[in-house]
Amino acid sequence: MVTEENVGRFGALFRETRAAAGLPAASEFPIIRECHVGTLEEVREPLSFKYEAYASWGGESGFVPAEGIRADFDKFAASRFLIGSESQLVDQIGRYGERTGADHILLRVQWPGLGQRMVVRTLERLGRVVEKLS
Repeated sequence: MVTEENVGRFGALFRETRAAAGLPAASEFPIIRECHVGTLEEVREPLSFKYEAYASWGGESGFVPAEGIRADFDKFAASRFLIGSESQLVDQIGRYGERTGADHILLRVQWPGLGQRMVVRTLERLGRVVEKLS
């Protein structure tokens, strides 16, 4: 998963490339983010596990550091995931459109190893976040 900064850069490149090719502007620019309404500690293990698995696959993309992510997981998570209190999520989600040009955001709230109670709690809280964004 690319960082917020790179979403903006790749989005700009996408729009410039379409324009240079004489194509109309894209009608939508969606992004996908991992999301948890709560603390990073609550989801650290499942997210670390998931992204360490991605890193173990190798590749030259650099989107998931090959050396692993546990050493600096907080920094990795802060630049890629939406995690925080309801008010923090309102700010983070609102910021994405402004900084990246995205007009839709798809939120993943469940990963291997994350219990259903935590997922349901996040969905309930996320409902209140969406109400505040409307």
